[in-house]
Amino acid sequence: MGRLAFLRETAPLLLAHPRARCCLVDYSCPDRCADWMLAAFPEQASSGRLIVERVAGRAFFNKSAAHNRGARRALGDGADYLCFIDADTRVNEGFWPWLFDNLAEPRFLIAARLPDGAIGPRSRGC
Repeated sequence: MGRLAFLRETAPLLLAHPRARCCLVDYSCPDRCADWMLAAFPEQASSGRLIVERVAGRAFFNKSAAHNRGARRALGDGADYLCFIDADTRVNEGFWPWLFDNLAEPRFLIAARLPDGAIGPRSRGC
């Protein structure tokens, strides 16, 4: 369950855009990812751009339960949209501008194979 090595690389990319907000779910991580995030990004934490949801006492990772806890916490803290990104997922500098430009109701965005075989975003109305 330890994810700190990944998070050290990906968290700065996730919080690079000034409009981006991040909810980290620390699912009983032995690396104490929540503690590291709060220490590494104190300004984002104090401004509400970074929130941390801790799940204690778990021996095994449950991705669905982690997503549900994070979604509940993010929505409870005022999120209008959710974007699930794993600790080992890198976003490039164009990710956030593209995402903010394509947010609309009702829309569901998912990364998928494009007709040319490349992996990219797809948009579907709901």
